[in-house]
Amino acid sequence: MNTSSVQPANQDNPVKVSFASMIGSAVESYDFFIYGTAAAG
Repeated sequence: MNTSSVQPANQDNPVKVSFASMIGSAVESYDFFIYGTAAAG
């Protein structure tokens, strides 16, 4: 008989998720700004 224990699902820290989301939004905005500047010129 195999008695392997099952680990509970890992829950992400809301602060960590929020910070990563803000960083992603900042990069996205910068990318849009650069693309718009290059397309206008």
